[in-house]
Amino acid sequence: MKKKKYLQIDEKFLPYLREKGCNHRSYKMYSTIDIVNSIIENKALYLSSGYNWNDKVDRENFNNDKLTMLNFGRCFSYSTSESVAMWMLYGGMKHRGAMIEFDKFAMLEIFNNTKQIEVGYFEEGAFVSLKTLGKDKFKIQLIDVVYVEKKNNDFIVRRPVGDIWSIGTESNIFNNENYSFVHKSKAWDYEQECRLIVSIEKKKLKDLADYKKIQMIKIDIQGIDWIHVQRIYAPNVLSEEKEKLKSNEFKESILTDEVERKKPAYGQIKEFEDSILTGEVEWDLCLNCK
Repeated sequence: MKKKKYLQIDEKFLPYLREKGCNHRSYKMYSTIDIVNSIIENKALYLSSGYNWNDKVDRENFNNDKLTMLNFGRCFSYSTSESVAMWMLYGGMKHRGAMIEFDKFAMLEIFNNTKQIEVGYFEEGAFVSLKTLGKDKFKIQLIDVVYVEKKNNDFIVRRPVGDIWSIGTESNIFNNENYSFVHKSKAWDYEQECRLIVSIEKKKLKDLADYKKIQMIKIDIQGIDWIHVQRIYAPNVLSEEKEKLKSNEFKESILTDEVERKKPAYGQIKEFEDSILTGEVEWDLCLNCK
């Protein structure tokens, strides 16, 4: 049997992942109705320091005391189809899940047009801004995640769709600061993850009295064309929740100035749509439990 030939990780590795990160058709963020609507209402995307991520290893790699940079990320799935696993994990099982999906056009608008960011934290549901930084004070990347597994004595690195690399034996390569946020265990490869990453030198923030409170950065996305953004209900959202949401949106719309309502389509967000998995999966895992 012919031995499989693996690629080698070299100086082209990260540029390759960045190129892939900028060329997906879809960038899906599974969350809740409230969070998705918050993004729409505030016209803002919030990137996390990873302080509350559920993958402990990823959380530690993403930000730790050894790094000179403070990283902030927002994770998206680039799968072109909806994922049952992602709905269950991130859409919530309390009938309040939702997904916001940016197409390539919208995501590249965000990536290319972010000229400043706000650094801060959330308190009582509101974002507290500590500092505003211009483009020359941070680095922004849109980059794919790779997944690592050990086979015999080799460490195999792969994208869920496409290329496979080998690093031979356990290497220090992923201890390098530039690689700290691009790898996870193979157990997570169903996510097909791409990350929007903002990195800031810690020394640019250490003068802040509330430095240790920093959790998030805020990116203003009001300038994107919202026609390229979609909102989808989780498959198990109750009909009464949908009706309640529609009622609230109607009340808000009748308060809108007539001129505003007659504006062209640019900038208008689509209404929520139903998941293609609605009615296809039994979401109550304890339906017949005794």
